[in-house]
Amino acid sequence: MTEHDIETTLLELEYQTGEDGDSIIDQLKSAASFEDHGIMTRNRGVVFRMKDGSEFQITIVQSAQANPALEDDDDE
Repeated sequence: MTEHDIETTLLELEYQTGEDGDSIIDQLKSAASFEDHGIMTRNRGVVFRMKDGSEFQITIVQSAQANPALEDDDDE
């Protein structure tokens, strides 16, 4: 799993809807990567714009490298 994978997953939220029509997802107007939004940073991240005009930024920083030994243990 990479920072890009997480970013892509968050961006896909824009195309989902909530079950009750009143979820946070339903209030989402748009989602864009930091790069697409023009934010100058080396970090990956997502900007969410809401229908009420509010905006939120989520920065994605990988804090540990993958451990291949853990990938084989599906029981935990």
